[in-house]
Amino acid sequence: MTAPTHLAGDLPIRVGRGVAWLDQHHPGWHDLVNLRELDMDDSCGCVLGQVIGDFWAAPLTWAEAVSHGFQARNGEEFDAEVEVLDRLWRDVIEERLDAADQAAPLWPPERPS
Repeated sequence: MTAPTHLAGDLPIRVGRGVAWLDQHHPGWHDLVNLRELDMDDSCGCVLGQVIGDFWAAPLTWAEAVSHGFQARNGEEFDAEVEVLDRLWRDVIEERLDAADQAAPLWPPERPS
């Protein structure tokens, strides 16, 4: 299924809010997410589910979860939003993991000549 193009403007903003929230409340959260298991339509496989243990255990209201990109809006476009949210969260996590890999020191450290 291909997501409607109008979703592209709203969802990255929502995911950005979610990233900021996770950075504040769960530093290093991206290391806890297994991308093979990521499923934004599963309360244990979604980003919050993997970071906190279960989507429903998060200290957020439903409206906050939606506005932070942790949950799709109910309605006709629910499945399309889930698809886009899944892709956006994967992109953020992969970017963070790649940046961490590039910043990691070489081991064993190089010795000065």
